This record gives sequence, C-alpha cells and structure tokens, in this order.
Amino acid sequence: MALHQGLRKFELFFCDFYFFYFKKITKTEYIGKIPMLLVFFLFDICCVYAQISDQKHLEKQLDQRIENAVELNLNSTVLDADTTELKEVARLSEAAAYANGYALAHKYIGDYYDVLDQVIKAIPHYHQALKKIQGLEGFTTLRLSINQRIANCYYTLGRMQEAEDLYRELLEDVEKHLNNPALNANLFGIKWQIFQSLGNSYMQQGRYDEAITSISKAIEVAKAHPEEDEKTQEYNEKLLAFSLGSAYLFKGDGLAAKPYVQEHLDYIVAEGKDFKFIAQSYGNLAYCEYLLKNFDAAYANYDKSMELSQKYNYPDVTYITYKDLSDTYRADGKLPQAMRYLEQHYLLKDSLQNVEVQRNLDEAHISFETERKEQEILRLEQRNQIERQQKILFAAGLGLFLLLGAIGALYFYNINKRRKQKAELQELQLVNTQQELTYKKQDVTRLALEISNKQELTERLLEQISTLESSTNAASKKELRRLEHQVRDYLQSNEEQQLLQQNIEDINHAFYSKLSENYPDLSQAEKELCSYIRLGLSNKEIAALRNLSAEAVRTRRFRLRKKLNLDSKQDVEVFLQGL
Repeated sequence: MALHQGLRKFELFFCDFYFFYFKKITKTEYIGKIPMLLVFFLFDICCVYAQISDQKHLEKQLDQRIENAVELNLNSTVLDADTTELKEVARLSEAAAYANGYALAHKYIGDYYDVLDQVIKAIPHYHQALKKIQGLEGFTTLRLSINQRIANCYYTLGRMQEAEDLYRELLEDVEKHLNNPALNANLFGIKWQIFQSLGNSYMQQGRYDEAITSISKAIEVAKAHPEEDEKTQEYNEKLLAFSLGSAYLFKGDGLAAKPYVQEHLDYIVAEGKDFKFIAQSYGNLAYCEYLLKNFDAAYANYDKSMELSQKYNYPDVTYITYKDLSDTYRADGKLPQAMRYLEQHYLLKDSLQNVEVQRNLDEAHISFETERKEQEILRLEQRNQIERQQKILFAAGLGLFLLLGAIGALYFYNINKRRKQKAELQELQLVNTQQELTYKKQDVTRLALEISNKQELTERLLEQISTLESSTNAASKKELRRLEHQVRDYLQSNEEQQLLQQNIEDINHAFYSKLSENYPDLSQAEKELCSYIRLGLSNKEIAALRNLSAEAVRTRRFRLRKKLNLDSKQDVEVFLQGL
C-alpha cells in the first residue's frame, strides 16, 4: 500500500510538470521529448502493478478477517456471538470493490441469524450477498450455496411454492456443472441435499408420493458418492432415513416407514446428544405402531417420547405427542383418554401459537428497522466513495483553471444529492411500513382462522360428548359432563379474541379514519365487519369470531352494502381493500 501511494504521488508531480512545461513547446519539439514520454508510460505501468499487488494483499487480509470472525462465532456460545466484525469486513470489501469478500461476509451474517431461527433477518443478508456476485462471470459454488440457503429460508417461513421453484432451479444449475472436475465432488453433496429439501417441501404440501421419490433419489446420490469421512457419511445416511421414514408416515404407510424410523432412532440413541430429536423419533416409532394397530408398543414409545420432551422442556414435541396419543386411544376404543389428550393438545397448541405470533411480530419489526439502517449507511458510504473519486478525476483532468467551475458543479450536485437522499429515505420508510402492515395482516388472518377452527372443533366435541352421554354408564356420563364443562369454559375464553381485536385495530387505524370520514353513519360494529371483509375472511369465519350465525352475517353484509352505496355488480371486498 505504501509503495502504491508513493508512486502515485510521483506520478501526479510529473503530470503537473508535463501540463505546464509541454504546453510551452512547439509541435516539432515533441520528437525530442519522446524519452520523457516513455518515462511517463513506464511509471504508469509501475503504478498499475503496484495497485494490483496492493489489491491482492488487501483481499487476502479481508479473507483472513472473515475466517477469524466465523471461527470466533463457531467457538463461542450463540449469545456471545456477534456480527460486528463481519459487517465491518463487508464495509471494507465494498470500499475496496472486492465483491467476493462482501458476499462472503453477508452470507455468514445470514448464517448467524439462520442458526438463531431468525430467518426474516437472514434473508436480506443472503440477497445482498447474491446481488453483489450475480454479475460475476462463471459458475461459483458460493452463488449456489447462497441460493440454497434462501430456498431453505422460504421453506422455514412456509413459502413452499417459492422454495420448490428455487430448489428446481438449483438442481438444473448443479446438473449443468457436474462434469466440472474442480467442482464435481462438492456438487454431488449439494445435489442430494437439494433432493432431500425438495422432498421435505413436497411433504409439507401433502404430495407424499413425490416426497418419497425425491428423498429416494437423495439416498441414491449420497450412496453413489460417499463422503471421505465415514462418520459424516453415516450421519447423512441416517438423516435421509429419517426423512424417508417421515414421508411414509405422512402417507400413512406404517409398514414401509418403520424400518427407516427404527434405523434412525437406533443411531441417535447411540449418539445420545440431541434429546429433542430422540423424543421426536420415539414419537415417530410410536405412530408407526399405531398405524400397524400395535397399541401396546405404541403406548410404550409414546411414554419415552413424553418423558424426554417434558424432562428437557420441548413443548412443541409434547403437543404433537398429545395429538398422536389421542388418535391412538380413539383407534383403540378408549374414548375418555382420547378426549383428555386431545384437549391437552389444543390447550398447549394455542399457547405455543400465541407466543410464536408475538415473536414473529417482534422479529419482523426489528428486522425491518435493522435492514433499513444498514441500507442507509451502505448507500451513504457508496455515495461518499463515488464523490471522492469524482473529485480526484476533476482535479487530475481539468487542473486549476477549472477549479471554480468544479466547485460550482459540486455545489449543485450536493444540493441535488440531498434532495434525492430525502426522497429515497421517504420511499424506503413507506416500503418498510407497507411490508410491516402486510406481515401483520398475515398474522391477523392466521390468528382469526385459528380462533374459528378452535371454536368449530370445540362445538364438534360438544356434539360428540352429547352423543356419548346417551350410550354410556353413569360413571362415564359423570366424566363426560366434566369434560363438557371444561370444553365450554375453554370455548368462552376470550384471550385470543382480545389479541385479534388489538391486532386488527393496529393495522386498521388509518382504514377506520377513512371510513369515518367517508361514511360517518357507520357504527363501530359495521366498521369491524368492514375490517374482517377487507382481510378476506369468509362469512363462516366472521360468524365464528363474532358468535353469530352465518345467516346473520349475510344480513349485516347486505345492510352494509346499502350504507356504502354499492350496486349489485360491485365486490365489497375489492371496494374496501381499495379504500
């Protein structure tokens, strides 16, 4: 760096000398000055080589800082890990025009958030990394790896179609470069991972036969191209066995699923590290036995799963086990036990969903704020760098006689720049607000559907209890009446309705103001009905949320159309969404 800076100073000095001295000589005198022109030429070549050497040295330093930061995060606890160093490396890489370093830094920042299950924060960093290397020539495993992580984030967020489309693009990209000897071994490992992820995506969409086919292909690729490390290879094979067993379980084929589930369970029990995975695998094996009507074996495995999930506090495993136990007892003809576990399942599920909704809202808000600030800082740094380069070019090319003109141009440029920055900042704030509103609307709709489904299920349970009371003995009737009281108490709970109402008021504040301004005769109940319709809820769902009949909701919608002065051809939902 010092060599390059020194040569550059000498070059500027000789350029000044050339500008003032050569202006005074005639054309015929230029021939005698050729040796000096050659000196300038050779000096410029030296400056270029020095700059290239400095750039390579800087890139090596940035790569080393990235490795040190990643190693520090891997060797520390999650709570102690930090992305400050990686963000600083990204900033320096951007200033040095080192695209690969910038992309690597943001990829590892995304990985950090992904490990913390904060995929909403991870996705913007993956996109920043991808955008920086998108224009580079040739195929790179870094680009492939980033796209794979983005697809996994879509899968985690439940955006299955986007994840599936990206997985298919990745497979096509991998197939094109499998014959490249420099990438071959690496790509086969990525290929089976993509097949597995695609199979998991199919499972979430209920396409179980496609899931089984995709995961089977993953197993074929993994076995045909084993890892050099035998322990890693064994882990991969057991993980794929777990995925294939799960696919058969979702399909309801307990006989086909059991060998794979048992194989994976034996492996992780022997490892004895991931107790949550062990609890889930015991639950899967129990479900296999349930499908095969081996109820005693199923109960024994459910007990092991429940013991681990309660001991190590895995409520998400516990509530699934409650549901599977309910299904097993019902199939075994033991209805009181089935009802008890089903009730416990929904009580725990509602509790977990309320926590998850609030966590997602908090994460989304933090993510938007963090991303907005980082983008503003990055944009300002880029503009500052461009301005510095422009100033150097103006000074070198035009000289002192254009100084006043350059100052004037710079003055007007800065005024225009500030105006653009202000306009871009306002646009960015508007986009962030709209994105936050979209996420809140999605959460409100999901919560409304959960409330509607819970009430519908509870009413079905009450009907089943009423039917069973007429055909059971006195002791069972007493137990069923107790369950009926508990279910009715659960039905009357309004905590979720209060949370739903609060969220609706948050996202519809401006909408309510617009309604009051344009239609002052609307009552509060009619405004709330407008907000439900605007969210796309059906008459049945609105009826469940407001404790009304579907016919009453249809009547209220008809009256509302009259108050809004809508004719029969106008769609009230489209009208309210555009208000």
